[in-house]
This record gives sequence, structure tokens and C-alpha cells, in this order.
Amino acid sequence: MTGAALELGSAAVPGSRPKSRLQGRILDLAAIIGVFALVVGFWYLAAIYYNLGSLRLHYDDLGQLGYWNHLGFWRQAGAALNWSTPTLPAPHQVLANLWSRLDESPSASGNLWVDLGTTGSEAVLGFLLGSAVGIALAFAFVKSRILELSLFPYVVMSQTVPIVALVPALVVALGLGLRAKVLIAAYLAFYPVTVSAVKGLRSINPLAHELMRSYAAGAWQTYLKLRLPAALPFIFTGLKIGITASVIGAIIAELPVGSEFGFGRAIIDASTYGQNILLWATIAGCGLLGLALYLAVVGTEKLVVRNRPGEV
Repeated sequence: MTGAALELGSAAVPGSRPKSRLQGRILDLAAIIGVFALVVGFWYLAAIYYNLGSLRLHYDDLGQLGYWNHLGFWRQAGAALNWSTPTLPAPHQVLANLWSRLDESPSASGNLWVDLGTTGSEAVLGFLLGSAVGIALAFAFVKSRILELSLFPYVVMSQTVPIVALVPALVVALGLGLRAKVLIAAYLAFYPVTVSAVKGLRSINPLAHELMRSYAAGAWQTYLKLRLPAALPFIFTGLKIGITASVIGAIIAELPVGSEFGFGRAIIDASTYGQNILLWATIAGCGLLGLALYLAVVGTEKLVVRNRPGEV
């Protein structure tokens, strides 16, 4: 068979790789858009379902249940999707609220940029602290078996303590300032970094290690030139988990009454006053913050880890 025939044959096999990188990216993009459309569609259906029941009770309280029942389904659905005080806001209501808050002046009360900067700075500081502690522990565990046997059980046990129980204890000890929030964010970030770094530092090829020993390389030279490069993909896996965990930690640390700014305070205020659109817009803001920080770590990984497994 000729080369062209072989190419046609391989392209005709179900499940074969795309002909080009561009085609693969188009397929990936189509899959992302499809999943996004399904999520949004399900959200709209859920908003109609929950808000129809609430609207029915609302008109019943007003003595206008007969008027509500005479409306057609589509008018009822339209009212459910545009109700000013919905049980579950529709996506377009959340997006409009989010956009309006992003367009506000930074000095405005409840400004999203202020909350974004507050929670983001707490999460990043906690992530950096937790990552530094996690990587240092990983190096210590790989260097000393005794340290690993004595300390690693406590590292595991630390993750069994509910974060909602730890927050009040740290707030009482350290107050509502930045220290407690950074420590809570670091507490959630350090564990995945530690475990991933330990796994990575031990993933070296034994033959490569023997080669370094034959060259009379010292312990630090072996770590810097062999163990650390081999561990980087594993470490970045832990970092990607840790950065999202640190955002969760920062938000939880802001939940106690007394925090002045941050997404946690905004969530408490919105839920206290029954502002569901504001609540869901704040939740969306939390998700966007976590996604942005995650993508920042992914971008750093692409710059640092040049030759990752599976890349050509």
C-alpha cells in the first residue's frame, strides 16, 4: 500500500487520532461548548422549576392565584426567569449582576473588585506559605526516613480536622486579621503539595541515580539536577490542587462575622438579607477567582516544565 492509502486507512479507523492539531483543538472546543450549553440549559430548567413554585405561593399570598393560574406556561416561565427576588436566579440575572458590580467604582459599597482583591491576596499568600511548607516537608521526608515515619502521620491527621472547626479556634487566637486567613488558606494548600512533591522526588530512574553517584555528585547536586526536575510535574499537580484549596480556605476564613471585605463577607451579607441574585453572582465571582489562579499556575507550569510526559 502507498503512504496515502495508509493515511486514509488510519483516518477511517474509529477512535483514531485527529488528522491535525487544529482539528483536535476544534473537537476539544466543541466538547467544552457542548458541556457548557448542557450546564446552562439545566440551570435554566432548574430556575423555572423552583421559581414557579415560589411565584405560585407569592400570588396566593396576594390573593391573585386565579390570575396566575390563567397565565400560559410560557408566560409563567418568563416570569419565573425574570423575577426580581427569585429562589434560584437564572444565568442571565447572575451575569447581569456580576457585570454591573464589575463596572462599579472601586469606592462603591460592596464592590466586587475590592472583594476580589481581598480574597485573592489572602489565597495567594496562603498558597505561597502552604506550598513552601509542603515542599520543605517533602524534601525532609525524602531525605530522612525517620522524619517521614514520625511526622507524616500528623500531616495526614491534620486533614481530618474539619476546617469549620479550625477557623473559630484560629480567629480566637489570632483575631480577624490577615494572619488567621492566610494560615487557614495555607492549611488547605500544603497537604496536596506535600504528597505530590514526595511522590515526585521519589520518581527518579534508579539508573539515573546510580549514574549521578558514579560521577561523585553530592546530595544537593543530585536533588537540584536529578530529583527536582523529575519532581516538577508532580509538584505542579499538587500546586494546581493547592491553589484552588487556598481560595476555599480564604473564603471560609472570611465567614465569621466581623470581616470587612472579601467574598466570604459578601456571601454572608447576601444570604442574611435574602439577596439571592447577589449571592449567586458572588459565588460565580469565587469560581472565576479560583479559575484565574488555577490558569496562572498552569501557565507557570508550561514555562517551567519544558518536556512533560506525553508532549512532543
